[in-house]
Amino acid sequence: MDVVERYNRILRTTEDGTLRLLNRVLDQSFNRLVRRARVHMRVGYADPASRNLALLQEFRNLVPAFRPDRVDAYDTLLRNLVGEASSRGIEVASNLTEQMR
Repeated sequence: MDVVERYNRILRTTEDGTLRLLNRVLDQSFNRLVRRARVHMRVGYADPASRNLALLQEFRNLVPAFRPDRVDAYDTLLRNLVGEASSRGIEVASNLTEQMR
């Protein structure tokens, strides 16, 4: 069971690191979104509809849900986490198999 506990610790550490990175990426993206929205609001669109269309277009460029064709930092971080978890899982299975022999 030592192997399983070691795997759990490694995975927890990896998850914690990934969460920290995700939080940082989300924070940076949100701050960029706020800055760009402020710029668009200051531009002085007299017509609220024009301002709202400009903001919507800006949001579409920044929010991954609107750009499914774009691989971004969120995808990269989550793919790395899943890849690391899979690699460690195979390592644990191999170690457990060795212990059973």
